[in-house]
Amino acid sequence: MDPEAIEEAITDDTAAFVVCSPANPTGAVQSETDMREFARIADEHDVLCISDEVYEHIVFEGEHHSPMAFAETDNVVVVNACSKTYSMTGWRLGWIAASERRADRMLRVHQYVQACASAPAQYAAEAALSGPQDRVHEMVDAFEERRDVLLDGLADAGLETPTPEGAFYAMPKVPDGWVDECLARDVVVVPGDAFGERGAGYARISYATDIEEVKEAIEVMDAAATAVR
Repeated sequence: MDPEAIEEAITDDTAAFVVCSPANPTGAVQSETDMREFARIADEHDVLCISDEVYEHIVFEGEHHSPMAFAETDNVVVVNACSKTYSMTGWRLGWIAASERRADRMLRVHQYVQACASAPAQYAAEAALSGPQDRVHEMVDAFEERRDVLLDGLADAGLETPTPEGAFYAMPKVPDGWVDECLARDVVVVPGDAFGERGAGYARISYATDIEEVKEAIEVMDAAATAVR
């Protein structure tokens, strides 16, 4: 995401903008320079920067940076969870990092729409966050291996794919009909325009599965590409 484009889009009606790094659906990782700019934009324009950092530990190239580290006001709020780093998507537990002023205002709404995360989920999160992180590193290494296998397979199928730097998604440029052909062959991919009009002509692939299943899916995606050409 381009900070300059964000700044140009801000109007008097703008209340907030969202940064997701590493990103879903592309796997892109924003640079430190970009994050400094997002923080500056939030400060100077007095708008809220909501930084979704749920994939912060799943980075293959570069490093994760947070705009909160560079903000001079409380106009940056970080949203995070155990879902991705600790494979706890079903536990429905997350948190925010924000100034006391902003957290109090969020609580006014939260307390009437949601009670709290379950006690087992909270104990599990405490154990995950405070315990050894070896398994996390192993998981990230496994994701990187799957990513590389997937990129090689997509290249062999003639599909141009930007290299994901984090998360566990790839977003190749695909020919018309390819998504439907994959779905018909029982490989689930998401059409890029589900993420906005700029995603048209692309598809999101998740490689958060066993590497052998990734290899099987590559064969299907290759056949799908051949079928629609």
